Amino acid sequence: MTIPFTLPDLLDNSSGEMDVQTVTEEIIGELSEWASAPWQDERVVESTVPDWIPPAMPWKQVEKKFKAKVPARAKKIRGKLNVPRERFRLTEEGEYVWAGIQT
Repeated sequence: MTIPFTLPDLLDNSSGEMDVQTVTEEIIGELSEWASAPWQDERVVESTVPDWIPPAMPWKQVEKKFKAKVPARAKKIRGKLNVPRERFRLTEEGEYVWAGIQT
């Protein structure tokens, strides 16, 4: 995240005090952009596996149990033995969840 202002920009030339309103507005704007940007990044999509796929279960058994085709991306990320290596999981609601959170 790059902030488009520096400390001297934030100082009021006449009093030497910080303009709190300006600082707050700028920081909130930057944080909003920063918070939404990762979810639009294709690196997140490339390291995401659907939430319904259990780990350490053979791929054929997963497809048979859930009656759904496992995406090739999930197989590529987890590999032949279905070992969880993803950074994010995609829930049924379409939300991205950090893979470190147990569901």
